[in-house]
Amino acid sequence: MLNGILKLRLVDVYGKSIKDRVTLKLSHRVLNHRKTVKDLDVKGTIVITDLHEAPQGTYVLDVIPKSYRAAREFINVGGSAVRKVVLQIHPDKAVPTFPSYKELGRANPAVVGILERSANVAGHKTKTGAALWNGLTALQRAALLNIAAKALVAPITRGEGILPHVVLRSVHQDRCIADVPKRLVEEVARAAGGRARPFKKVDGSLHDPPSSAFKPLESYKTRDKFGNLQFTFFHAPETDEFVADIDVDDASGIRHVADVIAHTVKKAKTHPYDIHEILVEYQLIDPGYTLSPK
Repeated sequence: MLNGILKLRLVDVYGKSIKDRVTLKLSHRVLNHRKTVKDLDVKGTIVITDLHEAPQGTYVLDVIPKSYRAAREFINVGGSAVRKVVLQIHPDKAVPTFPSYKELGRANPAVVGILERSANVAGHKTKTGAALWNGLTALQRAALLNIAAKALVAPITRGEGILPHVVLRSVHQDRCIADVPKRLVEEVARAAGGRARPFKKVDGSLHDPPSSAFKPLESYKTRDKFGNLQFTFFHAPETDEFVADIDVDDASGIRHVADVIAHTVKKAKTHPYDIHEILVEYQLIDPGYTLSPK
C-alpha cells in the first residue's frame, strides 16, 4: 500500500522559502518504485503522496529547480514532519545586491581601509575609496567581500586580523592579488602544521607569480570542509617585496552535492556567488551582500 506522505520545504541558504519552478524525482532505494513531479510551482510546503512509508520508505530525492542548483537527499518517508532541503542559487540566475560605499564603511570598515590605501589596482589606476568600489564589477566586488569575510575570522596576526595588512594589486572573480608584509607571511606559516592549527601547507603550483621578479614561497589553506581560505605567497628578492594570491576555494568536500560546482568538472574559474552560498550555508559567515533569483 502506498500510504506514505512526504512534506517538503525548499529554502535558500538563509532559510527562507524559495519561489521557483521545480522538478522532483523520487527513486526507492530497494523497491522498484519511482515518482516524478514535473515543473511544480513552489511557493510553500510541498506535499507528495502515494509513497512507501517506514520501514520501507527509503528514497533518493532529486530536486531540480530553475534558478537554484540541483540537490540530492536521502530520505525516509514517514511521520508528519516537514523535511527541509537547502538549495544554493545558480550563479547564472543570481542578481547581487551590494552595499553602497557609505553602507560598507559602517558594516566593514576594514574593507574600506583596503580600498582607500589601494591606489594601483589593475584596471583601476589612481582610483581609491569610493571611486575604486564603484568601479569594480559585480564579480570583483563579490570576490573581495567573500575573501574579506573569511579573512575576518582567520585566527592570525594576533587579533588585528589580516585585512589591515593588505594592499590590492588586482581583483579577479576568484582571487585577489595583494602586497603583504613579511610579518603576515611568517604568521600564516606559524599557524600551519598539526591538526590543531588552523592552516595546513598545500600545493601552490597552480598559482602564478605576479611577475618574473617574484619567486614562489609556500601555499597555505585553512582546514575547513567547505570554503577554504588559501594564501599562496611570492617574494621578490631584489626589492624584498611579498605578494599573496588570496582566494576562497569551493572544491574541498563539496562532492556530496548532486550538481557539482562547475570548475571541479570543467576547470573553469570559481564563481564568487558559489562561494557566497557556501560561506552562508556551511560556515554561517555573511559576506555582506545578498543574492536573489532573476
